[in-house]
Amino acid sequence: MPELEPAKHRLLLLTRSRAYEGMDGVSAGCSRIRAIIKMNKLFTTMTKLIPTTQDEKQLAYYKYYETGLPEISAEKLALAQTPQPVGRGIPFEQKDDFILRPGNKDYCYVGFGENPDGTAYAANQTFFPGGTPEMLEWWFVWQGVGPDLRYRLWDPEDHYFSKIAEVEQALDESKPIRERIWNTTHYVVEDIGLGPMPVNLHFMNPFEFGFRKDLLWREGCESLVSIGGIPASVCHKARKVEGGIIVDSYFWVGYVFGQNGKICKMDTTQMPVPVIVVAKALYSHNLREMAKLAEVLTSLYSEEGGRI
Repeated sequence: MPELEPAKHRLLLLTRSRAYEGMDGVSAGCSRIRAIIKMNKLFTTMTKLIPTTQDEKQLAYYKYYETGLPEISAEKLALAQTPQPVGRGIPFEQKDDFILRPGNKDYCYVGFGENPDGTAYAANQTFFPGGTPEMLEWWFVWQGVGPDLRYRLWDPEDHYFSKIAEVEQALDESKPIRERIWNTTHYVVEDIGLGPMPVNLHFMNPFEFGFRKDLLWREGCESLVSIGGIPASVCHKARKVEGGIIVDSYFWVGYVFGQNGKICKMDTTQMPVPVIVVAKALYSHNLREMAKLAEVLTSLYSEEGGRI
């Protein structure tokens, strides 16, 4: 892989750049994304699966990587072709409805579309057979503190690496597993369909994301992972059902992690591609990564013994 390592190194340097931190950096961040899109010719000679090292091939969970991506239902794939009617997204100001109204027909829970305010959304629901809310919380810690293969097995074709900046906190066994990622930054390189690019993902306490405290860690919302980023912020909610859990994933495209540590609305006209293109890409990518995670999480968690 003579071309991969220099490019990956450059992406890592870009990921750590302060250009992605806060509203003051949104324009600079978008400009940098444009430059990275142009740089993606470096990756055109790669095989379908992102290459691994010989050391990674010796890891017990390498078997999950080499099986690639599972099939996705034709129904979900069809929804990636056409956006939903404008106005079917959950307004960010009414984000509590993401928890309170999971079956409300006014909202779209699988698909993507635009909002009247110029932002957009992507939404997905995934059944995890045998899964538990604790397994989902464990995953978001485990994937960011070890070999790159951990993050890569989530989507072997599109995920390059993920590193948690606050490693000591992530490994602190005195904290509940869900709290180990609160107020941490994950340096990520992934391809959502627009080419490999770096993203700083800020894992937040759901209260600080803006959810009501009385809605969390109860029936219907046994786990909630809240992430601020650019150009979208996302939540993954786990709710118990017969035989496992359903994970609801929801992306608010155009709502970003601000310099004040809060989620802010950005000027979507400054994005390097139309907001609906980003929403479609996020929906299609989430179908792939969550289908894979649903396939492997229960067995992986058991084999790792819930250890980080």
